[in-house]
Amino acid sequence: MHKPFLFLATCLLLLTLPAYALSPPQQYRWRDAHGQVHFSDHLTQQAMQNGYVLLSSQGLVIHKVARPLTAEERKAAQATARRRTERAARIRKLQAQNQQLLAAYPTEKDLNAALLTRVTNLDQTILSTQIDLHSQESTLANLLQRAADIQHAKKSVPSYLRKALNKQREVVVKQRNVLGYYRSRRTAILRDNQAQLRHYQQLRAPHQAPHRRP
Repeated sequence: MHKPFLFLATCLLLLTLPAYALSPPQQYRWRDAHGQVHFSDHLTQQAMQNGYVLLSSQGLVIHKVARPLTAEERKAAQATARRRTERAARIRKLQAQNQQLLAAYPTEKDLNAALLTRVTNLDQTILSTQIDLHSQESTLANLLQRAADIQHAKKSVPSYLRKALNKQREVVVKQRNVLGYYRSRRTAILRDNQAQLRHYQQLRAPHQAPHRRP
């Protein structure tokens, strides 16, 4: 009773074999330097040079292989990858700094107190420098007066006094430069404080709970 079924199955298998046998094998597709498309059942040197696509017997893409890069292209790709890496590192560093800022100053009031301390400390330094400068200028004025008195008496100014005058002038000029630097630094700190406060407010904005109307 099973022989007719076995015979029928064998016939069906034989009928399907020609369909598989006629199916085309995998193919390689590539474009030449002029953009013309080529097909081949084996991988050619031109395909490897220009890049190719491996197609299945049904014409589906199995995988793609790009053409090898030239020395200039490799250099440009390496530079691009390096810039991306550096940019990612800067972003990670900025994110870490932002997290540290929020952790160090839970509220805007805390940050304002810290920023005010920076200015206050520098103001004390400026005041101390001004007092020292006033003292040095007074010393210079006294030396100048002594030299003027000697000259008024029709005498030559001694060499030690001339050296003291030159040295004191240098001290005063240096002290004035220091004071100018501190004042410029104070202006920069105030500007930086404002920028840091705005940045902090922007960081805190997403964490602020929306105000609900009663």
